[in-house]
Amino acid sequence: MRENKKPISREDWRHQPWELRQMQALSLDSKQRMSERRINGWFEEFGDDVYLSYSGGKDSSVCLELVARYCASCGYDLHVAFCDTGLEYPEIREFAEYNTKKVAERYGINISFDRLRPDMNFRQVIIEYGYPIISKEVSKIIYGARHSKDKKQSYINKLKGLNPDGSFSEYKQRYKKYEVLLQAPFEISNRCCEKMKELPAARYEAETGRKAIVGTMAEESKQRLDAWCKTGCNAFDSDRPMSKPISFWTEQDVLRLILNEGLEIASVYGNIVPDYKKMGTTNGQIDFCDIGFGGTDERPLKTTGCSRTGCIFCGYGCHRDRGITRFQRLKETHPKLYRYCIDGGEWNEKGMWQPSNSGLGMGFVFDWLNEQFGEDFIRYK
Repeated sequence: MRENKKPISREDWRHQPWELRQMQALSLDSKQRMSERRINGWFEEFGDDVYLSYSGGKDSSVCLELVARYCASCGYDLHVAFCDTGLEYPEIREFAEYNTKKVAERYGINISFDRLRPDMNFRQVIIEYGYPIISKEVSKIIYGARHSKDKKQSYINKLKGLNPDGSFSEYKQRYKKYEVLLQAPFEISNRCCEKMKELPAARYEAETGRKAIVGTMAEESKQRLDAWCKTGCNAFDSDRPMSKPISFWTEQDVLRLILNEGLEIASVYGNIVPDYKKMGTTNGQIDFCDIGFGGTDERPLKTTGCSRTGCIFCGYGCHRDRGITRFQRLKETHPKLYRYCIDGGEWNEKGMWQPSNSGLGMGFVFDWLNEQFGEDFIRYK
């Protein structure tokens, strides 16, 4: 008689980070075939009730290319939705619809283009909830420690390096350096992405019944890595089903495909060129480090303009920028947007700093952070 076994739980099916590293090490050709299988599985499950959530960025443009290629081979029409938050580079906002039309013409398929808009603008979100700084995780903790009704102490404990019950946590020691943010004279939160992108997309999905394909990658953040470990590329059973067919790709894969296939990307990225610093070269001269990259086609690449686009006023991760930072670049390329971002600001009736009609006042926020964490913590001038 066969003994009863414990049912397999969702946790038993979790992927591990080492599995992602194995997939990331595969060749670009192998990754394309694997992504095509993920896309095929999504369409087989949901048929015409599928849409691509398109940001207009280079990663998303590669995903659009792969999905359109699949639709052309299988006879599907494609629905594309672009969330126009007003926070994208002007070049990205123009490129998104332009490139969608170009891809439709290239593959001879019907592609509809829907422009989604949030109910609140960025200034309103900051006034209501707070500035997005450091990371989504840290800003969520700070907001919770200040405003949560039922988990307030749990958030505070995390900032002290403790578990919810007050016991010591080696893992949570990394949050202790951010406890000072509780004293910040401005609100901090992670609500901007929810209000400006997630809610418009969720409303679109509810109205149309369509399930999203997105061009995000697990290497971009710990949050996206954790999501991939939990569901893999195709989250069929999630409360909000979502396909991420290039989640195991790297930025180098994206750049190489764009270069190899001559794909067009928004002008704000500049050109794609060899990254000699990562090759260990000096003044462009080849040295022994090149031997390890197996020839020109495998050399590291970079963009001469922005490396990532996203929301131009977002403060997440800007303390990790190296070289010319995103805000220093914004100052040179889009001075009016830079001034709106950095200048302005005012004190509200509670004595907290917030955006004013003339600007977001993020210069004050960055200056305060530099006082706490070091002069060059955020370089924006």
